[in-house]
Amino acid sequence: MFDKRISGLLVSIFILSFSHTVLAQDVYDIVILNGRVMDPETALDALRNVGIRGQSVVAISELPIQGETEVDATGLVVAPGFVDLHAHGQSARANEFQAMDGVTTALELESGVPHLPTFLAMRAGDAVINYGASIAHGAIRTWVMSDYAEAFDNNDSDSNWFLQPIAVPDAAGDEMDDAMAEALSSTVSPARYKELDPENYPALWARMQQGLSDGAIGIGMPHQYYPGVSRDEIFRVFQFAREQETTIFTHVRELGVSGMQEVIANAIATGASLHIVHINSSSLEDYQTNLELILGAAERGVDVTTGAYPYTAAATGIETPLFDEGWQDLLGISY
Repeated sequence: MFDKRISGLLVSIFILSFSHTVLAQDVYDIVILNGRVMDPETALDALRNVGIRGQSVVAISELPIQGETEVDATGLVVAPGFVDLHAHGQSARANEFQAMDGVTTALELESGVPHLPTFLAMRAGDAVINYGASIAHGAIRTWVMSDYAEAFDNNDSDSNWFLQPIAVPDAAGDEMDDAMAEALSSTVSPARYKELDPENYPALWARMQQGLSDGAIGIGMPHQYYPGVSRDEIFRVFQFAREQETTIFTHVRELGVSGMQEVIANAIATGASLHIVHINSSSLEDYQTNLELILGAAERGVDVTTGAYPYTAAATGIETPLFDEGWQDLLGISY
């Protein structure tokens, strides 16, 4: 028979223990109070208090907590930093604006960069948020073309521009002087309309392999910006990605359904992982069809994802193939 005296003793111990916990409550470096805490990993969406120590969140509590610095987040959302997969702005100045949008990791994955060591050296010491990039299929295929390889391999001041992110179609840069613009127009621009000889595929694989070894986060493939690329080359890049167990980040070949079908079919046939950027601007009125294509493939086990702009506009370079003759008809506009 359970002794009532023991029961009373246990209650007393519990009360004393609870009192000790309250009195000895941790004081955190920073606390964020009364915010709507949203955590995608656990699906938490509720009013909570957040305790931070050093660089880490160490407590999420319904109970009051204390900190050396206290921030009242009443009426605000508290969430992990956003990861932007499609950030052409890769400079300290761009990072400032990204951080104000809640972005703590800004990645250049759609276009990629031609040479990871150059990109990383350019960012070293000036980044206020995390950064990274894919290896640029579009720039690398130009590098291995016989018409351009010798000039780029010289590695002198006249060709060093090619190693910078600005050499990539659709990659925005903070600065482009006249010499760089001229070099771009005389090399990368004409190469966009050329088909790569399959004899150059081994050199293409070697360059992309080196990029992955240097730390590239997948392969950037915005092939609407280089319309000369063959369907065979695109398929072979998917095979290469599967062999390397890496992801392709693609801006599809053309607006509408057929561009989506090309990359989804390649992902199914090869088993490569695929991310399709900005489904909205690449689909226009075919948005629903393309969304069902992607969802249908994903439901059947294909590793395919997509993203969309959180706004209703898009922008790109006026010198790119997207503004070749007939572009207004493709977009269905008259202005």
